[in-house]
Amino acid sequence: MTLTEYYSEFMQDIYARAGAEKDFCGVVFSERMCEYLMDQAIIEQYAQVGFKKSTRGVKVDAWSYNPDTEVMHLFIADYRANKSMEHIAQTEVTKNFKKVEKFFMKSIEPGFHSSLEETEPGYALSREIYEKRDSISVINIVLLSNASLSSRVGAINDGKLKSYNITYDVWDISRLWRIDSSKNVKEDIIIDFK
Repeated sequence: MTLTEYYSEFMQDIYARAGAEKDFCGVVFSERMCEYLMDQAIIEQYAQVGFKKSTRGVKVDAWSYNPDTEVMHLFIADYRANKSMEHIAQTEVTKNFKKVEKFFMKSIEPGFHSSLEETEPGYALSREIYEKRDSISVINIVLLSNASLSSRVGAINDGKLKSYNITYDVWDISRLWRIDSSKNVKEDIIIDFK
C-alpha cells in the first residue's frame, strides 16, 4: 500500500467514525491518534481536552500523565480536512509546539486555571498541571498530524522550559504508514539443517 492509499483509507476511517459518532472529524482524529499511541505502548491512557484560546495563543487537544515516570504528555492536533495529503512545514511544527508550551507555562502559574470556567475543556488539565507542577519532571509535547512531515523539517531538539525537561515528538501520517507497513512485511526464514 502506498502512502497516498494509506492516507485515503485513514481519512475514510476518520469520516466514518465521525459520522457514526456524530462528532467532529478533528476530535475523532485526536482520539484515533491517541488510541494508536496506546496500541504502540507510548502512553497508557489519555484524556481528550479540545482546548483552544486563539486570543491567548494556547491549544491542547489531549493529555496523559504517568506518575511513575513523572512524564506529562501534551498532545496538539494539526488536522487537515483535505482529500489529498498535505505537508507540514517547520514553521507550523514550531508554532504548534509553542501553543502547548504557552498553555503549560500559564498552567503552572497560580491564577490561570482559576481564570477559566470550570466547564471549559482546559480547566481540569490546567488545574492538574498546577497541582502536579512539583512532581512533573518531563513534558513531552506531541504533535499529531494527518499531514506528512516535510523532508525539510530539521531535528527537533529537546530542551528546558523553566526547570522542566521538555521533549518534542511528531506523529504524522507518514510515520503511521511506515509503522503499519513494516508490520505487513514478511521475512523469509532460512533454516540450514546441515
